Amino acid sequence: AYLILIFLFMILDPTVGQKMRHTFLRTFRTFAAAEEIFDLLRGQYDLLPPEDVTAVELEEWRTKRLLSSQKRVLSVFITWLVEHNMIEEDPPIAQRLQRFLSDITAPPENAALAQEVMKTLSRLVRTAMLTPQCH
Repeated sequence: AYLILIFLFMILDPTVGQKMRHTFLRTFRTFAAAEEIFDLLRGQYDLLPPEDVTAVELEEWRTKRLLSSQKRVLSVFITWLVEHNMIEEDPPIAQRLQRFLSDITAPPENAALAQEVMKTLSRLVRTAMLTPQCH
């Protein structure tokens, strides 16, 4: 579990490029279950603020740390969904993602991004249902 956390924090680091995120999403199944990755990403989205901070420090943490972290989490979900076949390879995660996205109502930027991801998810599900499956 410790290794998974290291990789997860690495892909959520704003200095890490898209190539590293793609590599992680291509290979994580060799050392983790999709459910674990989803839960860790969800946990990053729902970060709790540090204890014993002033109202000013809390607002600074929220704008500088929390909101940027939430946007990166949504970005990883988009990449996993669109470019790494979440619907085909991890259908239960796609269902959980749909529930998670529907719960995002604030802040407005995140709610709008969640709605865009939801539209993409719906489109990909419709496409998957229309595409014949080869076994």
